[in-house]
Amino acid sequence: MLNKSFLASWAMLGVIFVMSAVPIVSLLLEPDPYKDVREVQVIWKEDAVDIDYYFVKNEGCRLDRFSVVGIGILPDYLEFKDKTGLEELQGKQFDRDPGEQGLSITVLLEGFDIIELRTIHTCGKDRVSKVFARLERPWTKPNP
Repeated sequence: MLNKSFLASWAMLGVIFVMSAVPIVSLLLEPDPYKDVREVQVIWKEDAVDIDYYFVKNEGCRLDRFSVVGIGILPDYLEFKDKTGLEELQGKQFDRDPGEQGLSITVLLEGFDIIELRTIHTCGKDRVSKVFARLERPWTKPNP
C-alpha cells in the first residue's frame, strides 16, 4: 500500500505543474494581431531614429493605438512621423489590411536611447497590448 505522504507529494507536484502551465497556455491562446516582425533597417541619428520594419498583419484584429515610448527613469510618449505618406491619407492611427505590411517611421528621440513601439488591438472581444519592437541605441567606444 502506498504511503499517504508519497501520494500527497505527487499531488502537490501535479498542482505545481498545472499552475506553472497556466500562463504559458494563456499566452498561446491569446489572439496575435501580427506575426513575422522583422527589422529591415534602423538608422540612429543624434536626435532621431529612422525605423523600417516588415510584418504580417493577421486577420480578425483592429488597431486601436500605435505609440512610441521613450524608456528611461520617467518613460514618455514620443512624436513620430510616417515616412510613407500613409499618415496624411489615413490619419495617424489607421488599421492596416491583413497580409504583408511595412512600417516606416522617424521618431524624435527627445534624449532617449531606448524606445519601444507599442500597439493595442481589439481582437474579437479581447484587447491585446503588445510591444511590437524594442530598440536600443548602439554604443560605440570613444576614440582614445
